[in-house]
Amino acid sequence: MTRAKSISIITLGVADLERSIQFYEKLGWECSPESDPAICTYMLADNIVLGLVPYEFLGNDAQLKVGKKPEYCGFTLA
Repeated sequence: MTRAKSISIITLGVADLERSIQFYEKLGWECSPESDPAICTYMLADNIVLGLVPYEFLGNDAQLKVGKKPEYCGFTLA
C-alpha cells in the first residue's frame, strides 16, 4: 500500500516568540498544552501542526549560522 505524501509539520522561526504567540492568540488560536516552554505548537487539523520557535533554535537545529541577517529564512516543511 502506498502512503499519500503530505506536509504535516510547519515550523516558523520567529524573532520574538512571546510576541508571535500573542499575535496568534488574537486570531483565536491556542498554544497546545503539550508545547515545550521554548516552542509553541498549534494543531491546525488532525494531521497538521504549526510550530513557533526562536530563529536561533531553528537555525542551530539545522546547523546553520544565525546572525542579524540570517542565512536561514526561518521555516521548515516536513
